[in-house]
Amino acid sequence: MKSVFFISQTEGWTVGYDSQGSLPYYNSVILKTTDGGINWNSQTSPVNIGLTSVFFSDSSNGWAVGYNGIILRTTDGGDTWEVSNSNTGQTLNSIYFLNSSIGYIVGTAGKILSTVDGGATWNAQNSNTFNALNSVVFTSLQTGIIVGDGGIILYTSDGGITWTSQNSSTTSSLYSTSFPSAQIGYAVGMFGTILKTTDGGNTWENQASPVSGFLYSVDFVSTTEGWATGGNGVIIHTTDGGTTWSNVTSGTSSWLYSIDFVSDNLGWVVGNTGVINSTLVTSNVESDLYLNSVKIYPNPSKEYIIIDFDNYASLNGYKLVIKNSLGQEMYQREIMQKSLQIGLTPWAASGIYFVQLIDSLNNTVQSTRIVIE
Repeated sequence: MKSVFFISQTEGWTVGYDSQGSLPYYNSVILKTTDGGINWNSQTSPVNIGLTSVFFSDSSNGWAVGYNGIILRTTDGGDTWEVSNSNTGQTLNSIYFLNSSIGYIVGTAGKILSTVDGGATWNAQNSNTFNALNSVVFTSLQTGIIVGDGGIILYTSDGGITWTSQNSSTTSSLYSTSFPSAQIGYAVGMFGTILKTTDGGNTWENQASPVSGFLYSVDFVSTTEGWATGGNGVIIHTTDGGTTWSNVTSGTSSWLYSIDFVSDNLGWVVGNTGVINSTLVTSNVESDLYLNSVKIYPNPSKEYIIIDFDNYASLNGYKLVIKNSLGQEMYQREIMQKSLQIGLTPWAASGIYFVQLIDSLNNTVQSTRIVIE
C-alpha cells in the first residue's frame, strides 16, 4: 500500500497496487475501514493501474491518483469510483483538497494539476521545473507548498497561478511535507533528510535526523508533535518541534510509505507487502475520541458536538479553537467549564475540521481531526 488517509478515528482508506503484472499495470487496490482498521474491505477500481495517493474531504467525496496520469473520483465514500481526465500520462504522486471543490495534484516531470469543481475537470499549472514533484499541501486558499526530487520546494501565494522555487539547502529528494499551522511546516526525504520552516515555507533549515535512509512520509498533529516513516520499518517521533527525534519500534521491516494521525495518540501506517500498521495506537478505538483530557462526540457529526474536559482543573488559561481545512478559525472559546455543546449549523459546512487545544502561551498542544457531514 502506498497511501493512507482517515477522516475520523474509525473511517479511512488506503490505496496501492498488488504485484501482479508490471508497472504501471499492477492491479489497483483500494481498501476502506469503518472500525478504525480492525477490518478492511476492498472497493472496486475501474482501472488496473497502480495508485499512489488518496485524499477525502469528507465521508463521501474522495480522490485517488496513480501511474499513467490516472485520477479516480468518488462521491459515495468509495462504493463507486469513476475516472477523471487528467490530460497527462505522467505518474501522479500526491493529491490534496482544500474542500470538496478545490484540489491540487503533483507528479513527475514537474506536473501540477488543479481543479475548482471537485475533480470533474483538471487544469495544468506551470511549475517551471522538470523535477518529479512528490507532495503537495495548502495552508490557505492562496498559499501552497510542493516538495520534490533534487530538494526542490515550490511556493505559491496566489492559488497556483505562479509557483516560485525556495531555497531548501539540500539536494536530497524530498518525498513528503506536513504543515500543522500556516507558518510551521516540515519536509522529509532521502538520506534521513528533515527540514523545518517557521515562516510558512519561505525559508527552511535542516534538523538533526536519527536515521540515514529514506523517509517517505511525515505527519504532524501539532506544531511540536509529529512522526515520519521510511525504509526498513523506520518510524521516528518528535515532541519538541523536531529539535530531537527518537526511533519508534514498528514491529516490521517493510518499507513504510505513508502515515496518518487523527490525534496525538491515534494513527496508521502503510507500506509494501500490504502492511497496515496501527500499533502506534495508545487508546482504544471507540465511538468517542480522546485528546488526553478532552473527549469529543459525536464524530462524525451534523448539528453539534459535545466536548468534555475530563481534567478541567489542569486547563486554566487554555482555549479551544476549531479550524477548517483552510486553516481558518471558525470557533474560539476560553475553557471555563467542564463541558461544552457547540452548535455547528451557523458556520460549519460539511468537511474536515481540526479541534485544537491552545495553552496560555498560544501553543497548539493538542489537535484532532473531526468530520462534519
